[in-house]
Amino acid sequence: LQASPGPAPVPGPHPRPATLPDHARACNGVLAHCHALAQLLEIGVGVGERADDDDFEKRLGEVRAQVHRLEEDITAQGATPVAARAGYRWPGRTGTLNELRAPWGILEEQILTSMGPMVATSPPDERMEALGHMDTQALMVRARGRGSTFFPGWA
Repeated sequence: LQASPGPAPVPGPHPRPATLPDHARACNGVLAHCHALAQLLEIGVGVGERADDDDFEKRLGEVRAQVHRLEEDITAQGATPVAARAGYRWPGRTGTLNELRAPWGILEEQILTSMGPMVATSPPDERMEALGHMDTQALMVRARGRGSTFFPGWA
């Protein structure tokens, strides 16, 4: 196994049993967090205080593609995708790129955690693809300097 080092696990709640929603609801949970992250990243693109804010714009494009994929998946299941809110409340100030980075990491972690039930409820023939998306999201969480003490979402 060739794993690159990342942030050390952080103290947090211990895993606990949970009732899983149906797959469409689980996907909508991920979608809701993606909508919030997209709006936060849009604020970052709007702040645009220096040339190295490209990470906000790049991630925004990735999140928009993820939103589109989730909306298509939810619609294909015969359910209605959750809509983005007109506005979200952010912890602390959001006037500079540095102030936006902390809530960005929190939202990336919330997306990862919400992916656990989505993977667990995915059809068996789609589970490997869902795990791949979760793995990619785990890399986003690590890139934001966040970590977990247990397998995200399986609480």
